[in-house]
Amino acid sequence: MGLSDREYYRDDQPGGFSLGGERSMSTNLVIANVAIYAVCAFMPGLTERLSLHADVFGSPRGLLQAWQFLTYGFVHAPLNQPGGIFHILMNMYILWMFGRIVETRYGRAEFLRVYLAAIVFAGVAWALRQLITGGASQSGDLVPRVLGASGGVTAVVILFCLNWPKQTIYLFGLLAMPAYVLGLVVVGLDMLRALDKDSNVAWDCHLAGALFALAYVKLNLNLGRFQPGGIDTKKWFKSKPKLRVHDPDAGYEDLDDEADRVLDKLHREGESSLNARERKVLEAYSRRMRQKHR
Repeated sequence: MGLSDREYYRDDQPGGFSLGGERSMSTNLVIANVAIYAVCAFMPGLTERLSLHADVFGSPRGLLQAWQFLTYGFVHAPLNQPGGIFHILMNMYILWMFGRIVETRYGRAEFLRVYLAAIVFAGVAWALRQLITGGASQSGDLVPRVLGASGGVTAVVILFCLNWPKQTIYLFGLLAMPAYVLGLVVVGLDMLRALDKDSNVAWDCHLAGALFALAYVKLNLNLGRFQPGGIDTKKWFKSKPKLRVHDPDAGYEDLDDEADRVLDKLHREGESSLNARERKVLEAYSRRMRQKHR
């Protein structure tokens, strides 16, 4: 039986991922970052105010600015700083390139929750390191600060690598490598930066973002299900049935393989290269992934 004969490939299936329909959440995030960057360019001091300061854990005043754990991820180095425009361009390019594919796995809402949670987690990790190493005890202009979407963006990249480890990645359209190799390179470079005391790169934010993504996948988390008292520990000790359990994923191997091929083409050649059949494959694949993560 060919893929096009299967029920999940029919034209009348509702919902799903549509390349030509609603704008993706990753695109919305890119637009939001660029808009905030433009506003900050005309409002001196706003970037400083929205950045995460090291004394957030070191003083009562800092705790009153806990909102910086989120806002720092939406501001980037100003134009008048070396490499300023490169900072936001690189982050947004990577977010758009990997985010729109990761979004097909988790859906728009869950993708947004994961991205924002990764930013907060990375910010907390950075602030704790500053508290331990003494950065939080500085005062005035000496207080270290961090800004940029790198923590969330790194989480998105690692999510891609964990979900599609054998997918071929073409860096800048030239260098080909499996996704798992890219993940190792990303983490390895940040571990090397950790050894450089003079590095101005927030490597701890990057590594925290990678750790968050790893935990999210390995623990099979769904942030949309996190509710106070919503975890039933009795289920942990309930004896499992001896009957053979039906695997709902059985029979979908063809769809998964075809989706991997289409995603590879999307990554290499862009959305415009996909034909109608390939778009339907992604829609069917997206519907199944959303059902798994409800």
